[in-house]
This record gives sequence, C-alpha cells and structure tokens, in this order.
Amino acid sequence: MIAETDKKTDESVEKTVQKTTENCIEKIKTTQKTVQKTVENYTENEKTAQKIVLLMLENPSITKAQLSESIGISVSAISQQIAKLKKQGFIHREGADKGGKWIIIKTD
Repeated sequence: MIAETDKKTDESVEKTVQKTTENCIEKIKTTQKTVQKTVENYTENEKTAQKIVLLMLENPSITKAQLSESIGISVSAISQQIAKLKKQGFIHREGADKGGKWIIIKTD
C-alpha cells in the first residue's frame, strides 16, 4: 500500500513538474517576443528620428506637416519624435513656428 501511494505521489510530482516546465517555457517565449518587439520598435523610432534630422538638414524650414508627408507618419508622431530629439539635444527651433528654422546641434 505504501508503494502504491509513493507511486501516485511520484506521478503527481512528475505531472506538476511537467506543467510547471511547460508554463515556464511559455513565459520565456512570451518574454522573447516582447523583447523582440521592443527592439524592433526602438529601431524603427531611431530610423524615424534619423529621417527627420536628415530632412531638417536638407530643408531647415521644413514643417511638421511636410515631415509627416515625407516620412509617412502622423503629425502627432512627428511631434513626439521632435520632442525627443529636442530633449536629447540634437535639435532646436530658431524663430517662430512660421518663418523659423530647425537647427541641428549634433548628428551622432
């Protein structure tokens, strides 16, 4: 009887270990997907920022609407990117919204 109970306990432990292992593997896969997506988003945002700076270098008077049209993203997305570039010290705006120009401080 004890041997039978031990066998059932062993089977129960094996099932628990198997289920826990499967759950851990699933969590690892989900985490890997999340990390990959984050890297892709970061890379895409970096490329967008580079495009903005290049377009500003070509035409310092370029508007957010023109940047939006050239790059193919919304004006609000352009505004977010510009805010990040300003905060990081890459660009600043000289003059008014109308008639002003973009100054590129650094390009690295």
